Amino acid sequence: MLTEAEFLADAVMQADAAGLVDTVPQADAAVRAAGRVLSGASAWHTERMDRDRTEHSSGTSPHTSGRAIVVMGASGSGKSTIAAALAAELGAWYIDADDLHTPAAVEQMRRGVPLTDEDRWPWLEVIGARIARETADGAHLVVACSALRRVYRDRLRSGSGADLQFVLLQVPRDVLIERVRGRSGHFMPATLIDSQLATLEPLGADEPGFTVDASCREVEVLDRIEQHLGR
Repeated sequence: MLTEAEFLADAVMQADAAGLVDTVPQADAAVRAAGRVLSGASAWHTERMDRDRTEHSSGTSPHTSGRAIVVMGASGSGKSTIAAALAAELGAWYIDADDLHTPAAVEQMRRGVPLTDEDRWPWLEVIGARIARETADGAHLVVACSALRRVYRDRLRSGSGADLQFVLLQVPRDVLIERVRGRSGHFMPATLIDSQLATLEPLGADEPGFTVDASCREVEVLDRIEQHLGR
């Protein structure tokens, strides 16, 4: 297994070989980025090892359940991008809830027709079951899911039975529309942004999670999330 120094040196060498490191600041950025990945993965894996040792010493089963972070918000808030990057930094598995929509639901949204609660319940059940299955095996997850309403988040928590934490990405309406209009290959049209914002309910004080401004650069959003996570 690589030491931390070897890991960071290897990361800079790979960046240099790819032509990404031409200056000292760029090299420093590469080191810091690699360090973020290493420390993130280490934090979650170290926690799991500590829990295993505790259970061994108490005579209980060494098996532990994983945790899940749900990155939520309206379309265009950066859920998939941020969740995937966060999963990489934490050494966790990434799940995009958009991939779990039925073909009928995808086509409905593509036509600009908002999903109803009745449309969403089966989808939320599938997501909850997926989280339950993976975390039961000890996996840590980062899930990208709109989870717009409190009842949707409650359904995810009850359906998964897992230790969930929600991260709401807050982005102004005009930025959301600009982002959605500027992307290609996604089924969600910009015309549904207003419907999503009308449906969105902020996290309650009793809900496990926090809100971050996601209108800035990806690296800044990740830094803010990590600060909330205590890293």
